[in-house]
Amino acid sequence: MILFHNFEFFKYTWLFINTFIYIYIENKIKFTSNIYIIWYNPAMNNRKYNIDISKNNKTITINASGQYDLDSTKNLIHKVIMDPRFNPEYDLLVDIRDVKYIPKINEIFSISNFVLSFKQYFKKKIAIIASGEILIKMFKVSSVFISKQGMQSYVFQNPQEAVKWLDEPETLQIH
Repeated sequence: MILFHNFEFFKYTWLFINTFIYIYIENKIKFTSNIYIIWYNPAMNNRKYNIDISKNNKTITINASGQYDLDSTKNLIHKVIMDPRFNPEYDLLVDIRDVKYIPKINEIFSISNFVLSFKQYFKKKIAIIASGEILIKMFKVSSVFISKQGMQSYVFQNPQEAVKWLDEPETLQIH
């Protein structure tokens, strides 16, 4: 594996190239055979998240920040599910106010479908705390889509309102 670090001419974060492909890069360096090239973008390396699981409140809280994209969002969802402390019987509180990512509408549906593919892991409510009018509207579309599939999800700007909603008795409503 060859790791290229911090070259501006690499426009994509990850690219895997396989079997007998010739690559010419700026100064005509040639590579052949089975090559895996990782293009590293330092801006994408500032993704952070914290998972806090409260057994008392039966709530999993995720605080995410930094630069995300569709794949890193799906990876974060997968990491949460695979966390040994994860419990599908707990509510999920996701704070994305510090995330720098405004998904396109097709990405919203991709994220929603990804969550729905793990429906058995999300048996309780999902509250998303977001900021910015566009992001809130985008995730409201996602919440409606997810809610129509039998899951409970809603988007909030105010963390206290999100916690209050999680504390309310479960009722399947489409917001």
